[in-house]
Amino acid sequence: MFEQFLALIRKYEIIAIYRHVNSDFDALGSQYGLGQLIFDNFPEKKIVYMGASNPDLMSKMGIDFEQAVIENPSCTLGIALDTANLARLDGDNFEKLAATVKIDHHVVVESYAGLNIEFPEASSTSELIGEFYCACQKTLFLSKQAASWLYFGMVGDTNRFMYEATSTRTFEIAKVLLAAGIDKKAIYQAMYTRPKQELDILTFIYTHYQYRDGLAYYILSDEDLQHLGITRERGSDFVNTLANVAEFQVWMAVTENRAMHNWRVSLRSSGVPVQPIAVKYHGGGHCQASGATVSDLNELEALIQDLIEAIKEENKHASC
Repeated sequence: MFEQFLALIRKYEIIAIYRHVNSDFDALGSQYGLGQLIFDNFPEKKIVYMGASNPDLMSKMGIDFEQAVIENPSCTLGIALDTANLARLDGDNFEKLAATVKIDHHVVVESYAGLNIEFPEASSTSELIGEFYCACQKTLFLSKQAASWLYFGMVGDTNRFMYEATSTRTFEIAKVLLAAGIDKKAIYQAMYTRPKQELDILTFIYTHYQYRDGLAYYILSDEDLQHLGITRERGSDFVNTLANVAEFQVWMAVTENRAMHNWRVSLRSSGVPVQPIAVKYHGGGHCQASGATVSDLNELEALIQDLIEAIKEENKHASC
């Protein structure tokens, strides 16, 4: 499968790399890591990075954003990364491209490309790009920059290798990235060093979070986001502020996207499957880490009730 992917890269001179909306470290790390890997080995090819800007994460990762335009779709290879279904892809014209590839580690809900490389057991899509390099390393060179971006992605999606999806293979891929000369101390500092402003944000969340029947959550309206001086995307980043509390079986961040007239929901759990509920509410993801979208606070209440029922169901099975 990876050899077939490499053959497609060799064939096309223009390569458009996509990732999901509301990008995170893995979406960006796999996108720019793969793009750099291709550029380092095939410098004659034009790499186009699709998707909206994420100033906060891109600044941390040292990514220079440029608005992408696909000038000749009929001669372009499209690669969709870290995106379970086509509706969540950030960018246009994917279906119009000459050839398409999907590489993803989410639960398979839609195999929408010509070549689908889907491994739900992998910890991250960045790990899968590492797998691609390892499968083809006799003919490919892995630069420090490409390895660094992939490491950002792996660390982000495993929460510093603490999540259950972290496997022995995850560490083997990390070893390969370390061997490329990455500065892991600098990466961790970029990811986790925080400004004083974050203390004000955390204070707001701890003061305003709500708790109901095993579910903890905070809501940041557009006014709250403006008051705190952060973007909607940044507001979701604090979801794990509510993690590791014994009583909180599920926790979530709810942030208003006034421009899109909806509310973004980031879901996490210590065991309760949240992915089916995320799918019901226009989202998806992993069993215990997913994203959803609701149109208003009334729909949010329906989502909350579904989560509470899922918690009760999980507790019922645990007591058997």
